[in-house]
Amino acid sequence: MEINEVQSRMEPVIRDGEVQIRVRVSVDGRIEDTTSPLEMTPETLDSLERRLAQTVRNDIEAALSTAQGFNSDIFGFGQSIYRRMPKEWRQIEDQWDELFTRLVVNIEVDANIRRSGLINDSLRFR
Repeated sequence: MEINEVQSRMEPVIRDGEVQIRVRVSVDGRIEDTTSPLEMTPETLDSLERRLAQTVRNDIEAALSTAQGFNSDIFGFGQSIYRRMPKEWRQIEDQWDELFTRLVVNIEVDANIRRSGLINDSLRFR
């Protein structure tokens, strides 16, 4: 699988009185090569898209966990809150270092396989 294009959008939201971040990621990919005996049916492509979305989500969660472990806002969540919710930011600014380590981040990934290359049915040996 080759990822051709990635678009992401981050949006601070308030839920249950707490600031949270919603991250939406759109991934477009293509199948580079396959050695699988499976046919490339619409159901197979749907399954591959779900697996790609889960893999991307897992990678994002791992990076987020590492960043929170080091208390390093490398994704700019604080800056996003400051820009979009300045009033709320002023209330949490002094505690941001502590709040960041337990910040709830909701990740939504939409994965699409746009091109499946020149994939034909796999060769069958006799």
